[in-house]
Amino acid sequence: MNSLESCRGLGLSLNQFLFDKVNKVFVSIKPDVSLQKCCQQLCCEFPDLFKKEPGTLKDFELEVKSKPEANPIFNKPQPVPITVQEDLESALQAGINRGIWEPTQFNAFGTTVVPIRKRTSQGQSSLRVCSDYSVTVNPQLETHRHPMP
Repeated sequence: MNSLESCRGLGLSLNQFLFDKVNKVFVSIKPDVSLQKCCQQLCCEFPDLFKKEPGTLKDFELEVKSKPEANPIFNKPQPVPITVQEDLESALQAGINRGIWEPTQFNAFGTTVVPIRKRTSQGQSSLRVCSDYSVTVNPQLETHRHPMP
């Protein structure tokens, strides 16, 4: 019997065991009014930085070096559950409309799209489009090493 089964057998809530003490600490912390005002001022001064939707970085070039022996890797698209397909299409089109992605007909590199359901604070759900580059792109890149001061 593992620890989780033991807790269940005794009728203990693992969440209560793990988080009750943490919650009690946060309840006793008083908000710092001056810090809150400073944060509100920053949010008002730089509203583009604190938008809920993702943005794009313009007029910036990033140099990424690939290994000399790098070969393109293409992973075919994975099946997406029917319940997610419509939301995924909408999310992809929204990203294209905002200039985050550019559609292309052919590409030597291809990685799997990973749609992630995300609950909002209002209890609604949205779809976050992620990709897993750990198999396709990342192994083909030169490692950037910066010495520690």
